[in-house]
Amino acid sequence: MVASHVDQPWAPPTVDGALAWLKPVYDRWLAWKATADLTAKRYVEVKAQDLAAGRPVQRRALFELLGVDDFATMSTFQSHRLDHRQGQFDRATREFVERALGGVVPAMGYA
Repeated sequence: MVASHVDQPWAPPTVDGALAWLKPVYDRWLAWKATADLTAKRYVEVKAQDLAAGRPVQRRALFELLGVDDFATMSTFQSHRLDHRQGQFDRATREFVERALGGVVPAMGYA
């Protein structure tokens, strides 16, 4: 997520800026998730990289978990669009991001 944000014209263009933007979002999400009773809800977390790794199979599994029909749709999802993040940050930057987010590892590649 950090790697993606630094490349967006609407987001902060630096790692520090993106972290300042994203950390409160992660903190709120994790705090809510820790207290929410999600067992009685149709709730599924899906990582973009998991979808990219096997989109047709992952999609069917997701639809099944949600209890909705899987039907053929036009899709603009392109798994290779996630691969270009590999190597965007060096190991030190990735470790800095992981520490800043308290061990929550956002999806981003490193060399």
